[in-house]
Amino acid sequence: MNKRSIKYFLIFGLLILGYGSSSQEVDGSAIFATNCAACHTIGQGQLVGPDLEGVTEKYAKQWITRFIRESQAMIEEGDEKAVAVFNAYNMIPMPPVPLNDEQIDALIDHIAKVSKDEPEPEPPVTEKKVAARPSVAKQAKGGLPAEQRAATRKAMMTGIWVAFGALTVMGIGIWWATRS
Repeated sequence: MNKRSIKYFLIFGLLILGYGSSSQEVDGSAIFATNCAACHTIGQGQLVGPDLEGVTEKYAKQWITRFIRESQAMIEEGDEKAVAVFNAYNMIPMPPVPLNDEQIDALIDHIAKVSKDEPEPEPPVTEKKVAARPSVAKQAKGGLPAEQRAATRKAMMTGIWVAFGALTVMGIGIWWATRS
C-alpha cells in the first residue's frame, strides 16, 4: 500500500467514525425505542409501566425529567405523584435512565408529539408510602409498534457503523505504528 492509499483509508475511517459522533439532531423516537419501549407505549396501552400517552399534559417537564433519572429516589422521598404512579403499576421500579438533558428533551418532545389530545387520568394519590422493593416485573404484552421497530433498527445500524469505523481506524493505526 502506498502513502496515498493509506491517507484515503484514514480519511474514510474518520468519516465513518464521525458519522456516528457528529452533532446530529437527537432522535427522541430512537431514544424511546432503546430506553423506554420495553416497558412503555404511547397510546398502545399499558405494558409493565404506564402508557405514556398524555403524560406531558399531566406532569411538568421538570418533574418528568427527574422521574426519568431517579424515580426511586422520588418515591423514597415521598413525592405524592411518584408514589401514586409506583402504586398504580404494581410497585415495579423504573430503573434510572442515564440520558443527558438534550436527550430527555427530545424524548419528552417525542412523547408529546405522538400523544393524543386527551390525556389518561392521573392515578389517585394515596397516603401509603412504599418502602419495600417490588416483585418481579410482568412480561410485556405484544410487540413494538412499527415506528419504534424502525427507530431501534436505525439506532442499531448507526452503532454498527460507528463500531466498524472505530475498528477500521484502530486497525490502520496499529498497522501504521508497526510497519517497518
